[in-house]
Parts: sequence; C-alpha cells; structure tokens
Amino acid sequence: MLFLHGGGLNSGQWAPQMADLSEFHCLAPDLPEHGLSAALGPFTLENAARRLLQLLDNLPVRQPVHLVGHSLGGAVALHLLGKAPERFASALVSGCAAGLSSFLAGLSRLSAPLLDWLPTDWLLKLTYQQFRLPLAVQPVFGRDLRRSLSADFTRRITDELQGLRLPTAAQVPVLALVGEHETAAARQIGRQLPQGRVYGVPGVRHVWNLEAPELFTRVVSDWVQRGEVGPPLLALDQVRRGWPG
Repeated sequence: MLFLHGGGLNSGQWAPQMADLSEFHCLAPDLPEHGLSAALGPFTLENAARRLLQLLDNLPVRQPVHLVGHSLGGAVALHLLGKAPERFASALVSGCAAGLSSFLAGLSRLSAPLLDWLPTDWLLKLTYQQFRLPLAVQPVFGRDLRRSLSADFTRRITDELQGLRLPTAAQVPVLALVGEHETAAARQIGRQLPQGRVYGVPGVRHVWNLEAPELFTRVVSDWVQRGEVGPPLLALDQVRRGWPG
C-alpha cells in the first residue's frame, strides 16, 4: 500500500496506520516540498507522480499497489491513476475534491495574500484546532504547516488542483470518503469514474485518520482485502440533505 499525506503535513500523518497494518507492505513517502522531500519541490502533481512511480520501479517486487491518499495526497493518487492505471489495484481517497472549480480557485487566489499578513502562530493554532490534530502529534507537522501557510504555496496548490482531471479511463476501483464536518466535493468521483464509490463518515473532520485512527485503519483494511465498506460509513445518497461532498 502506498500512503500519500495531505498538503502541509508529511508522512508522519500515517503513523497509526503504519503500526496497525504491519501485515501489509506499506510505504509512506514525503511528497515534494514536504518533510524530508522539502528540497524536491516545487510541488506539482506531475512532479509528485513522476517521483512516486520511480519509487515503485525501485521496489524489489513489482505488483499492483493499493493507493491511500488524503486531501492533496488524494489528488496525487487520482493523477497517478490517470498516468499509470495498470500499476494500481485500487485507490482510497479521503477529503479529496474532484478538481477545483473556477469560482473556488478564484476565491482561493484572492484570499491567499491574507496568509502573509496574518500572524503565522495564530494561523497554525487555528489549523491545529480545525483539523483536530492531537497535541502529541502537532510538533510533527509544525514546519510543514508553517510552509503551507503562505500566499505563494496556496496559489501554486490552487493552480494544481484546478488543473486536476479525473482518470475517467482508468478501470480501477476508487473509494472516496467525506467526513461529516468537512466540505471536500467528492460526488463527481462517484459519478464520473467507472468504478468510483463515495461514502460519508459520520462525526469526523478532515484529518480523521488521526482523529479516529482505528476506524480509518479498519476502513482501509476492509477496502483493500475485500473491496467493501461497512458501518458506520454511509453512501452519500443515504444521508441527510446538506451533507458535504
């Protein structure tokens, strides 16, 4: 399994899953411009995909890989499916939009300069609270989150997400998950991908693999081993009106 972390985070995001999925061969690299790969930037979907495919090429055993991507890492996973679908057995993406509309992209670019004016420490504290990051893991992400809280980073990531195209020709099972308290627009993943499915996760926010690690790990295991999901996940057409996604 190849785990791809969210923007402004790093491979440390997957520590609970690395510990609990030891029966699988799990890889959790740092994406370009993050963690130990900070010098490999700038981040682009193409740069990330190219380096990840090189990583897989260097493995001693070549076999289909299960992708698990969160947020920006989910966008990388979808880009990988478009480039080399034959390399992957399945994909699970969480908190990942199916691209970015012109309206939202424009709004992001207009608001980006505020990040260079507002106090970084205040923004960092707000991010920790919004993501419900446990106190014990906050130092793991401090440097990467500080780097991401800038106008330049935000504009470049916005450009990449606006340019994301869904891999509609890829015959790979894709499970898209949306936390009840987040707003990632994932419905198009289920509508446009041949084997796409979208489910909601009650009671969780964006970085729920750290907020509810046991549940996230169980969902990953069920999906990879059986291609199934179970309670408490709900298909989005079964939940109340207004559920994001």
